[in-house]
Amino acid sequence: MAHELTHALQDQTINLNRWMKKGEKDLGEIKKDPTPEDIENDEMDSAREAVIEGQAEAAMLEYELAPAGKSITDSPDLVETMEEQMASGTDDSKVFKDAPIFLRESLTFPYSYGLKFVVTLMEIGGKEKAFAGVLANPPHTTRQVMQPETYLSGERIEPCACRNSSATSRIT
Repeated sequence: MAHELTHALQDQTINLNRWMKKGEKDLGEIKKDPTPEDIENDEMDSAREAVIEGQAEAAMLEYELAPAGKSITDSPDLVETMEEQMASGTDDSKVFKDAPIFLRESLTFPYSYGLKFVVTLMEIGGKEKAFAGVLANPPHTTRQVMQPETYLSGERIEPCACRNSSATSRIT
């Protein structure tokens, strides 16, 4: 319940639909050869989803740990255990366990990496940085989520200048 209530508070604060759309283009047409802009928008969308889900996971764990006088910042083993459980699924989740690793990682990325990202921001800059701060200044790439030090340093990587695969195959 704490997870979903966090989403409700996020929505009241920033209007989640509008905030998420900043990294989203009209996905009505699927392109055979995505442009660098398409890739950049997809990255931004994935990074923003990781922030939203990571904050909700963090709030849920903070709520669960509060009666014991603990926090996710002083219980790194708990965060690691939670990530392992997300990655492997429960004993009764045979379909998930049998799914290709790409699908499992795609499904769990916003929760597991998002949680690690938010915990890192909490450790370095406190709750203000990990919640309101990151909503005001979200990461732009999944790399920034996976490696929070790149987000914290303000590192920006230029979008891929790749062209479509047919042009590449003519060169080789």
